[in-house]
Amino acid sequence: MELKHKLSDHCGSLLQTETSKMTQYQAGALDFVEKIDNLRLVIRHAFSNGRTMLAIPFVIGLLWAFSYGVKTIYIDPWKNTESIFLRILEKKDNKNNIVILPQHRDNDELEKKYIQNGRLSFLNYWDYYYYSNSFIREKSILLDLFLLLTPLLCSLPMIYFGFIARNRPYLICDREKQLFYTWDMKMNVYVAKYSQINFADIKPTLALILYRVDENQKLIEHKYYPNLTMFSFLGGGSSNDKAWGLGYITKYLFYGLAPLIEGKYTRKKYSIFREAPIPKDLDKQIEQQVVLVDKELPPCKEIEDKLSEAIKHSI
Repeated sequence: MELKHKLSDHCGSLLQTETSKMTQYQAGALDFVEKIDNLRLVIRHAFSNGRTMLAIPFVIGLLWAFSYGVKTIYIDPWKNTESIFLRILEKKDNKNNIVILPQHRDNDELEKKYIQNGRLSFLNYWDYYYYSNSFIREKSILLDLFLLLTPLLCSLPMIYFGFIARNRPYLICDREKQLFYTWDMKMNVYVAKYSQINFADIKPTLALILYRVDENQKLIEHKYYPNLTMFSFLGGGSSNDKAWGLGYITKYLFYGLAPLIEGKYTRKKYSIFREAPIPKDLDKQIEQQVVLVDKELPPCKEIEDKLSEAIKHSI
């Protein structure tokens, strides 16, 4: 069982964490921040990077394997057969110069039957290869197609993951409301105030823990994995990465935009990736869950007041 820590309990040390002021380019390269201004910090989920770092190269590799299979199984033999047929027709009168393959023709007119306008069409090659060739008459079309389509079939899950599945929802750090909130793919909203939010060092990664109260009045935890590094989706992230991420969030809460990045930033979006759906009743759920979670986990008034004063001086 992972050990949980309150983020607010480590306020002093996290405010001392080294978090150099980033340029817009550095923020884009890091992919930790989706959007930031002086009121809201939108944090990306670790698995959002998986599609660009893993799915897309994997799909490209499998599609290349498919194209290589087409070339090896069909294109090269087709062109070689065409070349042999044409040479046979050209040298038909000189039998000593004819190159005869082990699988060569069932009758002397085979070349004339398949060569049309000086070319062997792919359909004619297909007919010759599978139906008129005595050497490979038993060769299975299904086996060839299976070998050809295997890379393509294997790529379907990655195509779905890379291009069809939606991104994971964001984690929003809202200074105006003094609240963290996110939601899951079932459109359930989770919230936590600064004195309520926990983090867990789930080696080798990091999770921020938010809450909701369900219909049975049961407190439900939700772990959010921020995209601390380029390889967070693989569970990568050193202790320094985790301290940097927690320090970045803490400094943003208390000091706002100024010490962290040069001006407002919004990450460039790519239309080929589908964004996570947003609950239609997001604001209503947030209001309801704040009340319910406060009953189950009463916030610390002293800590919240201290944060409130810091926010007033940095907006």
